[in-house]
Amino acid sequence: MGSLARALETFFTGYGMAMATDQAERLAAGRRQRRIDAVPETLRPSVDAFADFMMRSRERARRAGTRPRSDGTIEAALAIMRDLARFLAGERGKQD
Repeated sequence: MGSLARALETFFTGYGMAMATDQAERLAAGRRQRRIDAVPETLRPSVDAFADFMMRSRERARRAGTRPRSDGTIEAALAIMRDLARFLAGERGKQD
């Protein structure tokens, strides 16, 4: 989505003339998936399970009315897990 489309979306949704798109959510999901895909194959299921846990926790926080984790926080945690998994697989020879 370009800058003009974002500006129009903001204007029309602000005045209740249109519903917001899920563009930001789709982009965040793509970023999360790229971080998971960068994890070595043997450790990927564990990182994928961690990502699912983070997303379930965020939804639970939203339902409870507490402060949910932002996309940036979840993506940072996944980047740390990716780097740790690469280190463990490459430097330490850990496969699980």
